[in-house]
Amino acid sequence: MDPDEKEMHRIIKCWALAEKRAKHLCAFETLGLRRPGSCVKPSQAECRKAWQRLCMRLHPDRHSERDALATEATRCVNLAKDYLF
Repeated sequence: MDPDEKEMHRIIKCWALAEKRAKHLCAFETLGLRRPGSCVKPSQAECRKAWQRLCMRLHPDRHSERDALATEATRCVNLAKDYLF
């Protein structure tokens, strides 16, 4: 399993927990911005930069062999971004 595939699974799992936990915490975790034990809220610019980085890295066009997984991960990243903005 390559690093991008691990990241896709992490994002999907993270956003799936949003129904059970606080959505804003899951949104930050999905974008890779929340560290355990940290109370600092990332700025909007940091969130936007993380969203852009993940969208470019996990876009389905870049992962044709794992198209369904990449599409789901991108959807979760976009849902997290929409929730925060």
